[in-house]
Amino acid sequence: MKFGVFPTLNKDYILKRISQEQIFEHYLGISVVIDKLVKSPLRKDDNPTCSFYYNITGRLRFRDFSGHFWGDCFDIVAYILKVDSKNKKAFQLILHTIAKDFKIHKYENNTEIHKYENITRNFFSKKKAKSKLIFKIIPRTYNYHDDDYWNKFNINQNILKHGKVYAAEEIYLSRDNYNFTRIYKYSLKDPAYCYYGGKGTFDIEDWKVYYPFRKNKGEQRFHTNSSFLQGKHLIIGDKVGIITKAYKDVLSFRSFGLQAVAPSAESVLLSQADYEFMKDRFDVLISCMDFDYAGIKMAQQLKYIYGIKPYMFTNGRFNTINYGSKDFAEYVDNNGNKNTKQLLIKIYKTII
Repeated sequence: MKFGVFPTLNKDYILKRISQEQIFEHYLGISVVIDKLVKSPLRKDDNPTCSFYYNITGRLRFRDFSGHFWGDCFDIVAYILKVDSKNKKAFQLILHTIAKDFKIHKYENNTEIHKYENITRNFFSKKKAKSKLIFKIIPRTYNYHDDDYWNKFNINQNILKHGKVYAAEEIYLSRDNYNFTRIYKYSLKDPAYCYYGGKGTFDIEDWKVYYPFRKNKGEQRFHTNSSFLQGKHLIIGDKVGIITKAYKDVLSFRSFGLQAVAPSAESVLLSQADYEFMKDRFDVLISCMDFDYAGIKMAQQLKYIYGIKPYMFTNGRFNTINYGSKDFAEYVDNNGNKNTKQLLIKIYKTII
């Protein structure tokens, strides 16, 4: 090999020179102990809620049962850098960071450190230029019109509060956190409900805004700045877990004692990480999508990729429950709480 010419920096190159355990211990500051609960080094909590374990492929993973973190040694570096490990350019930054910190590859001496600084500077300057939308939500108090809408699906204000759903008085939008434009003001005919998916500052974290009464073509029914898994923060674990289409269905299921999550859109496939999150907490996973083209397509993908059996509240085909509604929330609205509860008991027995 010619002096100064290095092979491609990738996962295999890194792991042939340092171990997964070394990477975890360096960035977490704790020793790797397998299958033993430890305190989280990522947040303040005196309770031991985290553990290391090897998956079936031998990949070492670190899991926080609070849902705060789950991933491998490269994901933990991404977490510290505050980048997305699934992004190709971000992953290159992760690899170069590990190589620099462990003095391997071209960083075995300090003469190339300035190149790492250039990589970092270029990445974050481009990331800043493409920054996500920033919402500023001005909440309002729920009124009886809101109750009329949500109660149709057996969802009350306690469930909305626990689910972090806020009624909006005004909504402002920005890309730089300085120049905000008002995009919404409350009216009875056009309420807006904001699903909070962030864990930090209320104003600038992850949001999905839902306008339930917008039906006309061209009207925007949703605004969002993130693809977070809706309802993930509500998951505890049980026998049956549900992958459904919308957060409204998640909350409606919850009102009957069932736990569900919804990807950010019906066209967004459940990620491998989110699938593992759900699989670790439930004995059986099922899907419950809308009986339409998009819903059937997604249910097929979930079945083919993850083996998740589909159920649908419709009189149609495709492994359906045969009870004549487009989705679960609509079934509750059409048939009432008592009939819904009786049906769920019947279905639950066939699943377990």
